[in-house]
Amino acid sequence: MFGNLYKNIMSCKWIYDIKRDIKGEVLKLKARLTARGFTQREGRDFGATWAPTCRMRVFRMMMAEASSDPAIMTAQWDLSTAFLHADMKSPEGVYMSQPPGFSQPSSEGEARIVCHLLKAIYGCKQSSRLFHELVRDSLKEMGAVQAKADECLFTFRDGDSWLKILVHVDDFACTFNDRGIYDRVFAQMQAKFKITDYGGGPITRFVGVCVERTPEGHYRLHQSPYITQVLDRLGLTDCKHALSPERAGTEARLAPYEGELSAAEKSFMAAVPYKEAVGALFYLARSTRFDIAHACGQVARFMDRPCAKHWRAVIRIYGYLARTKNVALVMSSRGMECELADQFLDGMSDSDWAGCAETRKSHTGWVVRVGGSLVSWYSKRQGSVSQSTAEAEYVAAAAVANEVIWWRRLCTDMGYSFKGPVTIWCDNRAATTLADHEGRFDAVKHIQLRYHVLRDYQKRGLVQVRWRSSRYMWADVLTKNCQPKHFRNIVTQLMGEKV
Repeated sequence: MFGNLYKNIMSCKWIYDIKRDIKGEVLKLKARLTARGFTQREGRDFGATWAPTCRMRVFRMMMAEASSDPAIMTAQWDLSTAFLHADMKSPEGVYMSQPPGFSQPSSEGEARIVCHLLKAIYGCKQSSRLFHELVRDSLKEMGAVQAKADECLFTFRDGDSWLKILVHVDDFACTFNDRGIYDRVFAQMQAKFKITDYGGGPITRFVGVCVERTPEGHYRLHQSPYITQVLDRLGLTDCKHALSPERAGTEARLAPYEGELSAAEKSFMAAVPYKEAVGALFYLARSTRFDIAHACGQVARFMDRPCAKHWRAVIRIYGYLARTKNVALVMSSRGMECELADQFLDGMSDSDWAGCAETRKSHTGWVVRVGGSLVSWYSKRQGSVSQSTAEAEYVAAAAVANEVIWWRRLCTDMGYSFKGPVTIWCDNRAATTLADHEGRFDAVKHIQLRYHVLRDYQKRGLVQVRWRSSRYMWADVLTKNCQPKHFRNIVTQLMGEKV
């Protein structure tokens, strides 16, 4: 009967940070009081905690759209003390100890004084969800339509005028074609939140990605300051530059270390920041640097037991990044109409049959372009062993088909429609025939039914699988260790800048 009299009291701490601009210059020093949410109890202090964050490929799509028309403008918003705008919701209340440096002592004989949280303070497990729900409900009350393909994309429409807002926690990226609708929505947001739009100027940085507009109207997305920062933090500033992130050829493929590491090797690897280095690479590979995606997947397979040769492979990737840190992913799409032709959105898939020496599984790689601009990519080892090149290529084509279907939904949410099926390029004629043929063949009857969804998509006119020569298969760099010249040619074509 006395259980509810005892409350869980979270501790808290101050977090200090330095906020910098795209050039690395210090903008301001930040201090944030953060609750230690790991001491919260599920069911009493918090319930649901899941909160969405935007997909970077949606941001790239918005930049591609903005580059297609000089009339489209961009802006970015930032919310100060974002989580504190949301009310804390808990039936039994959430309590925290007093902040260090601001504590009020309790009188002798009185209970200890603690803080009863009325707002979703940073560090609480449910704070992100509460803040997202507040932003979502506020935008919908203003008349925004939430996209089905991405819960963080909201669109305002007033006749031919429109404003699109992409939300990533407390960072907002906006594109619009009419200053009037932008000013109206921003004024309404200012009435609800402590928000700034930096004078209504164009986007310069979003979720760590630097954005620059060229005189031709294209957008350059790069992470040069972040690469410099990571190289300095890992002590790799002077590492040897490389022409490509991986050594070429099948003999250069990485494999687990056979046997036990010597005492000297164990001591060396214990001092190496292997996991930190690989984790930093994945952030780059998912944001702007598709060219290191395959190499990242290879070195990440040995997180639990890396050896010196794996570390050398990581250093080579950083050597390549050090040489190409100023290279950007260029968004330079053609004009977008309300009805998109079948060639405006296209995908390419490729596979390296039995490329994994230890498991003999193949690798899937694909890219998706909008108006010629690279917006999405993927590189991963397949979940099952393929018994032929055709099967491996067919599995890869089915993977990009699922991605293309999602892109069709996203384009519909953004106000576009399609005239015909989306083209998927594949460099294996057997796979393209298998995707199109409705007959049954004993040689391929073992292929799992989930991959035959590709046939269904094609029959319904959503996608169309077509053959493309391996010479022009740009997904090649996401499946294998390519020769440096071939690698640089493909990356230059897709990035839009010479590497």
